[in-house]
Amino acid sequence: MLKKNLNVILYGIFISCISIMMGNVIENNLLQSIVIFCLVLNAVYLYFYNKYNKISSFFSDAVILFIVSFSAYFVTYPIDFLNGYSSKYTNQQVTSTAILYLIGNLFLLLGIFIGNKIANKTQASIREDVKKEYNFGVASIIILITGVILMAYDQYRLGGISVLGISNRMNNFAAQRATQGSSLSLPWHNFIEAGLIGLALSVKKNKHIYGVLCFMFIIALFFFLGLGSRTMILLTCLPAFAIFIDKGYIKINKIQNLIIIGVVLFLFSPFFTNIRNYLISDTPLYNLPKNSWAWSNGETGTSFQISMDVVSSNVWTDADPTYTTSLLYILPSSIYNLLVGDMKPLNLGDWYVKYFYSYVYESGGGFGFSPIAQAWMNNGYVSIILVFGIIGFIVSYINKTSFFKYLLLALVIWFQRGAFNSVVTEFIYTSVLLVIIILLSKLIKKNRGNNLA
Repeated sequence: MLKKNLNVILYGIFISCISIMMGNVIENNLLQSIVIFCLVLNAVYLYFYNKYNKISSFFSDAVILFIVSFSAYFVTYPIDFLNGYSSKYTNQQVTSTAILYLIGNLFLLLGIFIGNKIANKTQASIREDVKKEYNFGVASIIILITGVILMAYDQYRLGGISVLGISNRMNNFAAQRATQGSSLSLPWHNFIEAGLIGLALSVKKNKHIYGVLCFMFIIALFFFLGLGSRTMILLTCLPAFAIFIDKGYIKINKIQNLIIIGVVLFLFSPFFTNIRNYLISDTPLYNLPKNSWAWSNGETGTSFQISMDVVSSNVWTDADPTYTTSLLYILPSSIYNLLVGDMKPLNLGDWYVKYFYSYVYESGGGFGFSPIAQAWMNNGYVSIILVFGIIGFIVSYINKTSFFKYLLLALVIWFQRGAFNSVVTEFIYTSVLLVIIILLSKLIKKNRGNNLA
């Protein structure tokens, strides 16, 4: 008995010593501990998620894309900061913001877990539904052609050749900002996205499948070379690509998977950003400072920095971060003013760059925004907990039960670096266009039946 009690005491002392040592390590290396903890936590969650769920591909699952993109937009700047690539912010600023991301991370996973559990209890199976026969082809082509025409007209009204090409990207942005409020915004990429989704659901013959894939390649090439935009590629092409994967038309082996992941990493990397900036400003790559090659200088670094700027500021002059405003932002300015009784505010992406980097705003540039920053501006920690928990639940539930999952694939990535109103607007526009495709298809089918009669 004495020996047993002695062992218990020794175990207690050992555990206490380890706890004290770990506590000191975490306290002295809090930022490193947060980064490592979140990466390990997300990796473990994804492992078990993949193990217990039937996943066609990394690229056709909104939950996987959400967790991976959240991790990338979270850790890239802290890692670069720890490696000495950036000294713009203090350790306290970076660590304080990392804690907010940690909270968001925890409740995002909790929301995803609950949503997945509830979805598993339903009889809905999006993987089976997507394989059924659909006849949206003609209506989808009409919407797709409309989108291409609107795109051509939009580029023409913005300045034509003078705003096309990577080197003219800033001219394009400046022209877009100059036309805001004075003319109707043309959501041509939503037309293209909806048309491609409808075609991906409908085509069956190999020549038609290859035709759609060929168009996707051409339009992606135009977005890359003509507009210098990686976002447009994701928004328009990823949903249709994922549908082809889930229908079994595209089978991706391990090597192809690695190649695609490599292409995506290049698009999100500082290499793409620096090459694009070279084409815009003609700055030689070999003259760039060391921190220009930091990973956070690519696509994934600005969101965390935006969060730090917003969290460090006590006053947000002229900003309206409320989610009710985000939901109403899709309305034209005249209707918004009539309903709300006030002028439509700047979207948070424009507000941020105008408030913190006015010289960039005046040149037509921007940095996007941050969901952590917007939640913090609403009600601090409480909003971060609620927003990420609810969104995690919604994404997880829709991912298993609804065709709208395909709309979410690109939006869960866009969510990491955009204001909530931009995500809502994208979702609503494309959803309405898909409903139009369904109704138009029924009308075409009815007219064909009448003609045959």
